[in-house]
Amino acid sequence: MFYRFNKLSGRLVGSQQLKAMLPQGLRPLVEPLAIVYDSTIKFAPVPVQEMKMTLKPGEYPSGSVPEPLKMKMRKFQEDNGVPVHLKGGTKDYFLLATTVALIAVGLFESYRFMLQASFPKK
Repeated sequence: MFYRFNKLSGRLVGSQQLKAMLPQGLRPLVEPLAIVYDSTIKFAPVPVQEMKMTLKPGEYPSGSVPEPLKMKMRKFQEDNGVPVHLKGGTKDYFLLATTVALIAVGLFESYRFMLQASFPKK
């Protein structure tokens, strides 16, 4: 059952769920304003000037991908049965093992703390 505070009596009284959660009711506080669109405004296309971009050695235009990045993308997308979080090699295995070890130590310590807190020494 849901309760709400009655301002008149100063006590809790039985209520419906929505009235208990929203004491002011489901009325909007302010009436929404109607959106008025002005149809007299006409938009003209703006001419786009061609931008000439000069690239320095080692820079890539926005449409191309550098070859080392392409190789890495191919490596991570090939279907060889290895999960994507381990495709990086030895570093990924080390990070996974460290994460699992830290989680195991944290769980052990939390259980040990709960056991000590449940049965304090006299």
